Amino acid sequence: MSITKVLTSPYRFKERILLYGGAGVGKSSVTLNIARHMPESTFHVIDMDYSMTYDRLLQTEYQDVEERGNVKIHTVGTDWDLFTETFAKIVAEANPDTDWITVDPATATWEMVQGWWSDTVIGNNIADHMAQLKRDSKDAREYSASIADTMQWPAINKQYQQKFYGQMHKWHGHMILCCEPNEIRRDEDADVKSTYGFVGYKPKGQKTLPHVAATNIFLDHPKIDQWRMTSVKDRGRELVEKVNLTSFADDYLVDVAGWEMSMVKD
Repeated sequence: MSITKVLTSPYRFKERILLYGGAGVGKSSVTLNIARHMPESTFHVIDMDYSMTYDRLLQTEYQDVEERGNVKIHTVGTDWDLFTETFAKIVAEANPDTDWITVDPATATWEMVQGWWSDTVIGNNIADHMAQLKRDSKDAREYSASIADTMQWPAINKQYQQKFYGQMHKWHGHMILCCEPNEIRRDEDADVKSTYGFVGYKPKGQKTLPHVAATNIFLDHPKIDQWRMTSVKDRGRELVEKVNLTSFADDYLVDVAGWEMSMVKD
């Protein structure tokens, strides 16, 4: 007989967490760390990372989680149609009372929908099309106008809202979004500066993406043996800055978010 540390939430609401930071800061490890302590839940990971990080982690640091089998990896690459179909199927079939959905990297979805638009309207020769627009334009202003006319941002945003945000609204379970960071510019919007300025980075991707999560956490890795978290936005919870991170389940969900960890006999 063995003892397992099991997480439970004391809340009726579900977690909506956006994690962002550079490579190697531990974004992908968070989902697997939580899965280790929630054996009765299923974790659906929509993986768009070329490095196939989750498969590697499950076979190295999280062999116990792989053996249990409560993490399902859905590999979709950068195909917008495959991603949206997969996401919709998971939302329809998963159990919102217990299950989690992770989109990694969520940043890629904005690039994917733009690629879907250009392939649909122009075909696969987008580079040739852009080059022709450049040759046909009298100056940079005309070229920018031609690109805007080609991309049709209102239509792209509508597709993004319907197929991605629309499914997120339908999903009433726990969710994790993983994003790369974008450095805060001097000409940045005042709201962005007030929220993310003290960190120096905001989540990369479609500009409204950070708003769909109640919790935005910046992860960094300043030393070879140190990982940290800073909660940039966390509705109803105290913000923490540069806190050492060894186990997201313990260091954030228990110590910050107020979840409960109990010892259970297998």
